[in-house]
Amino acid sequence: MSYAHQLKNINQPQEVFLAFLDILGFSEFVKNNDHQKVIEIYQCVIRPMIDLSITEAAEQLVVNSSWIKQVNTSDVNDNLTPKFDNVVLHCTAISDSILLSTPDNTFKSLIILLATVRNLMAKLIYLGFPLRGAITSGLVTLDNRFLSSSNVNHHLIIGKAIAEAVELEKRQVWSGCAIHSSVINIIGRNIIRFDPVLITLYDVPMRNNTYELMPVVNWLQGF
Repeated sequence: MSYAHQLKNINQPQEVFLAFLDILGFSEFVKNNDHQKVIEIYQCVIRPMIDLSITEAAEQLVVNSSWIKQVNTSDVNDNLTPKFDNVVLHCTAISDSILLSTPDNTFKSLIILLATVRNLMAKLIYLGFPLRGAITSGLVTLDNRFLSSSNVNHHLIIGKAIAEAVELEKRQVWSGCAIHSSVINIIGRNIIRFDPVLITLYDVPMRNNTYELMPVVNWLQGF
């Protein structure tokens, strides 16, 4: 396959839900500790908590069946019969940043992402690593492949949803995860069905000493 053909045939963009999370204080932790200590923390704390949160998202959503039934019987989701035994999430960790994205923008995928972020925030703040982040929705291209030579591996993650998530995360001055208006545009008023199990309305402290009332992940429910 020619180089030009490989460049042209990257993965097609997908409409997804995406969470960008910043591990607060982790950059300072990296700078103030030797590399082996940092890797041990990632291997023993960060990575296991990500994986455990994804697993728990499936298990807890089955247990909390009362509100799941309410979601399933809403008129706009009559055909929704989610099975949470096969959870699909794309996860990328780069130093103090964690990126989680769903394979699509279905109601089921949003529930899984919200539950995962909720559980992860609760676990990591308990272990001394608070998170700040944002959840958005939009077209994203993810591609991971070797081009021309097996010696070079290219990772591509690009899309407006990522830019908006990073921007919203940086505007906040707390440990929390705000939900962007692009998510509301997809699911509309059905977002209130997530309150209080997954989300809640909160006056989020922002830069320039302002506050904005917006839906946020209710990570207190993750304990």
